[in-house]
Amino acid sequence: MCTQRAVASRQQSCRIARYVPRGDLIYQTVQDAIPAAVPDDDLRVVSQAMVGAINEVVVQNLFANGELVETDKSVDLDRLARLLNRIVVASYVHLARVHLARESADGK
Repeated sequence: MCTQRAVASRQQSCRIARYVPRGDLIYQTVQDAIPAAVPDDDLRVVSQAMVGAINEVVVQNLFANGELVETDKSVDLDRLARLLNRIVVASYVHLARVHLARESADGK
């Protein structure tokens, strides 16, 4: 059990080392495009969540047991990338709308 915990801890450290720079990249990309009403901390959290969500979709669609899936039905990577892009953009648009509506309701 101690060995499993050590392996899980190393895996988590590797995951964080890979995800944080990618989340920062997304954050930097959207930072200037999102209204100031959206708190910086919220932008960072959503950016990190996007990295995890994108990774999960790619893994589920392309890999099985760590191996590239070889099936008769090939994955349309362009379609998958466009879909993920629309999801990311929609998430930030929704985040901005929620904060702007909240700000408007508060009378700011």
